[in-house]
Amino acid sequence: MNDFKRKLLRLKLIFLSENIDQFCEKFGKQKELARKIIEELIEKEITQLQKASLERRFKQAKIGAFTQMLDFDWSWPKKMPRKAVETLLTLEFIGRKENAIFMGPEGVGKTMIAQNLAYQCAFSGSHSLFTTAADLVVKLKDAQGAQIFRSRLGKYLKPDLLVIDEIGNLSFDNKAAELLYQEDSKLYEKTSTVNTTNLAFKDWPKFFPGASSVTALIDRLVHRAHIINIEGDSFRLKESKLSSQKET
Repeated sequence: MNDFKRKLLRLKLIFLSENIDQFCEKFGKQKELARKIIEELIEKEITQLQKASLERRFKQAKIGAFTQMLDFDWSWPKKMPRKAVETLLTLEFIGRKENAIFMGPEGVGKTMIAQNLAYQCAFSGSHSLFTTAADLVVKLKDAQGAQIFRSRLGKYLKPDLLVIDEIGNLSFDNKAAELLYQEDSKLYEKTSTVNTTNLAFKDWPKFFPGASSVTALIDRLVHRAHIINIEGDSFRLKESKLSSQKET
């Protein structure tokens, strides 16, 4: 099967794929021109299809506004494993069903890098979803009944990459820890996750006070995970300094 017929089948133009040669013969001496026009139209249809598919994946990813990595100032953080981050941006870890955890204080770029990973995943043709830990927990907690809960949980299990941002920004109760543990158990070695947190693992019990599943949750997260520690001052501090310099 030649490449053109594959494209016709991709557009579900089965009759045309099987009869393109006979159809063009009807144009006599103009048959090559007719074929060229059809091929050009098919290329435009495929381009439009790809564009619509990309827009749909971006919408489903719910990434929000973010700064792309081209504009990231690698020199600002005091500690930033650039090579490890750039390796993650190749997305090879997704194919291996591995995870990534970005750890560090507020404002050092954890969320921005996680958003870029979700963006790259969608751009490459796969599916990603970006959410905060707080939003995930609230939506699962509000699910009334087992069927609704399974339906909502299922939405987090479908993407090739699930990004859970800001673990540690709010303190949750035991139920929240159990919900995150259930979600992580379903994802375990089936899909990839990216988590961002401003807490060291030893401080997670403060985030989930009294929860018995915290240790098991951490154990699942770190298994086959790329742990990226970032140290430094907030980029907002940098922007504030630049603004002050401009005013003077």
